[in-house]
Amino acid sequence: MQGKPSIRLRFVVLFVLIVSLGLGAFGFWNYVSRKHEKETELALRLGHIEARIQTSLPIAIWQFNREQIINIVRSELNDPVLTGITIRYGNKQAFGLQRSNGALVGLEGVLKADITRQFDVYYELGEPKVGTVAIYASERSIRESLQNDLVQLVLQILAINCMIVAALYAIVTKQVLSPLGKIRDALDAIASSGSSLQRHLPPADTREFQAVTDNVNRYIDQLQTLMGGTIERVHATIQRIADGDLGSAIHTEQEQGDSVLHRLVQMRDKLSAVQLYQQNAQAQLQAANERANLALTLTRSGEWYIRADQPDWLVSSERNAVLCGELPGRSEWRLTVSEIWQRIDLADPVLLSRFRQQFIDALSGRLDAFEMTYPLRRPIDGRQIWLRTLVQAETRPDGRVAQLFGVNQDITALKEAELAIRQAQKAAEEANQAKSDFLANMSHEIRTPMNAIIGMSGLALAGELSPRQANYIQKVHAAAKNLMGIINDILDFSKIEAGKMGIESTPFALDEVLTTLSNVVGEKAHSKGLVLRVQPAADIPPVLRGDPLRLGQVLLNLVGNAIKFTERGEIVVAVRRLAPDDPLWTATGEQVTLHFAVTDAGIGLTPEQQGKLFNAFTQADSSTSRRFGGTGLGLTISKTLVHLMGGTIGVHSTAGEGSTFYFTVNMAPAQLQSRATTGAEPGGDPAQSLVGLKLLLVEDNEVNQELALDLLTSAGIVVDIASNGQEAVDKVNQTPPDAPFDAVLMDCQMPVMDGFAATRLLRQDPRWAQLPIIAMTANAMSGDRDKVLAVGMNDHIGKPLDVAVMFATIARWVAPKADRQPVRAVPVAPAETADPTPRFQSLDRVPGLDWAAGLRVAGGKADLYARMLLRFAATQRDFTAQFDQLCTDLSSPARQQALERHVHTLKGLAGNVGAQHLQRIAHSLELACGATPLPSVALPELRGAVDAALQTVVAGIDVWDQAAAAAPAVAPASSQALPPEVLPLLAQLERLVHDSDAQALEEADRCATLLVGTPWHPAMARLLADLQNFDFDAAAEALDRFQSAIAEV
Repeated sequence: MQGKPSIRLRFVVLFVLIVSLGLGAFGFWNYVSRKHEKETELALRLGHIEARIQTSLPIAIWQFNREQIINIVRSELNDPVLTGITIRYGNKQAFGLQRSNGALVGLEGVLKADITRQFDVYYELGEPKVGTVAIYASERSIRESLQNDLVQLVLQILAINCMIVAALYAIVTKQVLSPLGKIRDALDAIASSGSSLQRHLPPADTREFQAVTDNVNRYIDQLQTLMGGTIERVHATIQRIADGDLGSAIHTEQEQGDSVLHRLVQMRDKLSAVQLYQQNAQAQLQAANERANLALTLTRSGEWYIRADQPDWLVSSERNAVLCGELPGRSEWRLTVSEIWQRIDLADPVLLSRFRQQFIDALSGRLDAFEMTYPLRRPIDGRQIWLRTLVQAETRPDGRVAQLFGVNQDITALKEAELAIRQAQKAAEEANQAKSDFLANMSHEIRTPMNAIIGMSGLALAGELSPRQANYIQKVHAAAKNLMGIINDILDFSKIEAGKMGIESTPFALDEVLTTLSNVVGEKAHSKGLVLRVQPAADIPPVLRGDPLRLGQVLLNLVGNAIKFTERGEIVVAVRRLAPDDPLWTATGEQVTLHFAVTDAGIGLTPEQQGKLFNAFTQADSSTSRRFGGTGLGLTISKTLVHLMGGTIGVHSTAGEGSTFYFTVNMAPAQLQSRATTGAEPGGDPAQSLVGLKLLLVEDNEVNQELALDLLTSAGIVVDIASNGQEAVDKVNQTPPDAPFDAVLMDCQMPVMDGFAATRLLRQDPRWAQLPIIAMTANAMSGDRDKVLAVGMNDHIGKPLDVAVMFATIARWVAPKADRQPVRAVPVAPAETADPTPRFQSLDRVPGLDWAAGLRVAGGKADLYARMLLRFAATQRDFTAQFDQLCTDLSSPARQQALERHVHTLKGLAGNVGAQHLQRIAHSLELACGATPLPSVALPELRGAVDAALQTVVAGIDVWDQAAAAAPAVAPASSQALPPEVLPLLAQLERLVHDSDAQALEEADRCATLLVGTPWHPAMARLLADLQNFDFDAAAEALDRFQSAIAEV
């Protein structure tokens, strides 16, 4: 009772609060009203100042009277509310004054003030403003006045408050507190009277308190009857029962069933029975607790609970507190739930949110039980442990949730073991990836000089060499090809280890694969005096669905090994179809299981040597490697490829007698659809089957157009050109039904519409569902190939162009037509047979430029390659400036795509001319330009590297061009011939001239460029001049004369 405040104090506090709130509200209203009045007054003063300035200042500004302007400003600054004025007028003229320490000083810039008002001044309304004025004012006077008023108001409120509280206190004390004190004294006397309940309260002075006194006296009388005895006896009886004495007798003065003493007798008897039951239950509970404690100890677990009526508090057991690392010194382990959530180290906010929701659902009765695993930070030592928590909702009989009971289990050791396993696995994968990346990079870096060696030695063998020189170069050429095969094996093995080796599923003719195998290895077998026989069974479907490239790779590897290890006799390649009852038959559905066997009469293998086969970098023994060479990767790669094709591989061999390597693959019969099944003879020139082909070339870059046009027209192909995807779609849709395009060569990255979108549009038209569309792009990775196939293209040709691959790819998808007519015979330049080395030898001094590779892209045509070099230098010289211009605005994905396409063009052109170092750097820059977000650090570095490499190549080409121009001119023997790429341009030009289309000017300019150095150039120049004057009639006559002239040659 001593700690509770008296009613007297409570009344005083209540009076003070009520009076204070009332007076405070009045004071606040008074303060706000005064503040509003003074702010309104200040605003009115500032309005008067602005009006005076609006009236007096325009004339001074109009007359440029600076002295009058200063006087006006000084006059207005006499008003104490102003702290500064700034005036701007004329041609960037300004003047300003501010009040500082009671003096007026110059003001430059913007003054920090409580109030800033800026307005324009006009000489007359409706005319342009003559200046701008900014006035700065202070609210200091308002604040000081309000502070004085506030002090006076507070003092008044305190005085009034004290008087009102004193009056109220006196009234309450006389009317309420005094009577209550008398009642209290009387009740204290009754409470201290021992066993007597006869003491009653004395009469009260007021009617209300007399009613209270009468009720208390009646209560005392009823209490005596209810007790059944004295208070001391009842108290003593309750004390004995509370102390556990249930055997002592209880005496009552009257046999009343409702008396307290009688009820205590009944309660004692029931408590005796309950005590006995409790002892038995306690024994059972103790045994269960011991088992539960043992289980919790063995599993490193601890328990806790959260009451439903106190959801913000978690009550933990001591075992759980020790497990979770709670700080010592607490009397009980009662923790806030928010503190527990803060210790959970989950990095995934979604998962943490899901755990929180599970707790909410369980407390609300929507979830009976749940489990979660998470890391927890121990506060005692900061160590992170992993807990597995099981939570069960315990409900009351009415179905409502009473509490959540949970068990935390320490699974840190298990998680650390899992983490160690994952880290070891990751380290192994990273090491394997690093090795694969190293092998791939090294293979790429070695390929570049190897291509140069193979190309240059091939060019040398095509020239005039002495027998001794030819022998040396032939050995270099053969050794380089052998080394390139080893590099290819290493690259394939790295792809296999990285899991990036994929198998295609496309229709192909098995006879073509076997014929190609014979053409590739037949000469090598013949040179060793061996007989190579290929024996396919008659019941094999002629067309299968699978991966002809990988199938041929396995066969080539096995047959190559057979030739390597066989000195005499024959090598037999047998192919048969397995029956369903064969042990090696594994086909499903419509598939068939094919069995390939390569039998030789070579050195054979012992059982021990056979056990070492099909392992990476392993041969039969070390002597085999020294004697025959090789890396030991071929059979490993073959085994993986066979497994990817759903088959098995094995060997039967006897030492000294020979070996039979066999493998099986599962393939389904198929039809070639649009593929040419009767094209050029295997091993022949695929370009021979393309004469008269009508083809649409879709390419936005003029240099690439010229290159492809020269190569295609030289093979007798009729070529039409589209500069973007939209133009390609329009041209395909506008072709006559009786003369459609036989195929489309589609660049992928172009303005207006790219090749992917154009292909999708064409494939939506049933007329072009079977039209062969072949991608041509500098992106030659496997992922890029998958992308072009996914949008509906049939195949992929990488840049820089490989002429043989280009023609072979086109021939693979375009079937020869019996009604195809060859183009009109036109005198074309004969093939160039002169050695190009003297012409381009000076380019050897240009770092990063492999002119031999570029010459191969041009199909060995020196004149075409020379034009490609000059076009490259002319079109890409300003690449960096254009790149920087595009970088100034990358606010939209379209702008970033334009930047990426700009770099992509450079990369493709660099590959065409043999600038391989520039091509690689441009590829890295292209990837950076396509990243989201753009790498702010790497992008400038790559841009600088590309610019340096580009300027080096362009400068080298300029030097070479200047040297070639200074050399004595030699008229080519074919100067009277018409370049083959001009013919399709003339047909296009004729249509445009007859339609009076201004685009004819562009086509004529291209023709004139191609005819430079020929007798036809002056006539085309005159035609171009007519078009530049927009005289289409004269241009049509000139074109007719030109066509008549070339037809007579």
